[in-house]
Amino acid sequence: MSTLAVERNLEDDEVQQKKEKEEESNQDIIHPAASDRGHVSVVAGHYNALEDRGLEVRSNSRIYFMRNFNNWIKSVLINQYLTKIQDKKKYGEPLKVLDIGCGKGGDLMKWRIGRISHLVCADVADERLRFKYKDPSIKFDLVSCQFAFHYCFESLPQADIMLCNIAECLKPKGYFIGTTPDAYEIVKRAIKSGKSSFGNSIHNIAFECPIEPPSSIPLFGAKYNFDLEGVVSCPEFLVHFPTFVRLAEKHGLRLTYSIQADSLVGNQETNYEHGKSYLKELGKPDEKIGTLSKEEWEPCIWRLLLKKFQKFKCPVEGTIVCGPFRRCNLMKKVVLILHVNYELNFD
Repeated sequence: MSTLAVERNLEDDEVQQKKEKEEESNQDIIHPAASDRGHVSVVAGHYNALEDRGLEVRSNSRIYFMRNFNNWIKSVLINQYLTKIQDKKKYGEPLKVLDIGCGKGGDLMKWRIGRISHLVCADVADERLRFKYKDPSIKFDLVSCQFAFHYCFESLPQADIMLCNIAECLKPKGYFIGTTPDAYEIVKRAIKSGKSSFGNSIHNIAFECPIEPPSSIPLFGAKYNFDLEGVVSCPEFLVHFPTFVRLAEKHGLRLTYSIQADSLVGNQETNYEHGKSYLKELGKPDEKIGTLSKEEWEPCIWRLLLKKFQKFKCPVEGTIVCGPFRRCNLMKKVVLILHVNYELNFD
C-alpha cells in the first residue's frame, strides 16, 4: 500500500472516530420537533418582510422618539459592559462580541463605537451555531440579545436551547446582557383593563391565553399578539423571570443585575449635566424638553426590563416546575438554533 493511501486511511479513521464521538455525545441532546419551532418562521418572516424606509421616512413616524429611546437604552447598556470588559483587558487584547437576534444589524454602529475587535451576528435557524464560525473554538467576552429573547419562551426546549447557546459561547466571567418585555407589568395592565387586551393609539396587546387568575398563566407559551404602529405585528411570549433566572443558572449564568427602563433613566441623569448647563446659559434652567408622547412612553415602561448575567464555571443541577404537577429534567444537552448571519473584524 502506498504512503499516500496509508495517510488517507489514517485520515478516514480519524474522521470516523470524531463522528462516533460526536454521535455519542449527542445521544442526550434534545432535538426539538417540528412543532417545537412554533412561531419561529412567523416571527422571522415578519421581520424579513419589513421594508427599510430610510432615516427621513422614519423621522416622520409616530414612534420615532420611542425608537430613539429604545436605541438610547441599548447604547447605555452596551457601553456600560464594554467599558467593564475593556478595563480588565490588557492593551491591544481583542474584545469579541456575539449579537444574538441581530436582525438586519441595527446595533452595528453601537459595536463600532464601542471599539470591539470582532463581532459575530446571529439569528434563528436549525443549525448548531458553533460549527458555523470561522473559528469554532471562539469564545466571546460579551453576548447581547436585544428585544429578541422573549420569542424563545414559547416552550421549555426553545428557552433551554437559547441559554445553552449563550453559555456555550461565553468565556468564563463573560457577560450576557439584554432587554426583554416585563411580564409582570404586562399582566398587571391587562388585568387592570378588565379584558384580554389593552393598549392605546400606538400599540396593542391581545392575549391568547387566560390571564386570570395569574396562577393560570403557563410558564412557557404564554402568547400575546403585539402590534406597534407600522413596525411590529407578530406573536410574542411572556418571560417568567424567576424561571428565566433558574434556567440560566442551570447553564452557569448567574443574574447580577436587572432594572426597568424608567429606573435606568433616573440613574443616568448625572450624565446629562452638560444639557442642564446649556439650558441654564439660555436662561431656561427649569424648562423640560420632552420628546416622548404619553402613548409612546407607555409601551417603553413595560417593554424594557434590562438584565445582565455573568458566566461562572459550574452549572446548577436541578429541575424546574413547568406546571402545577409537571417537572422537567434540566440536565440534558440541547441543540442550538442559531446560525451566523455575518462575522466582522473591526480594524
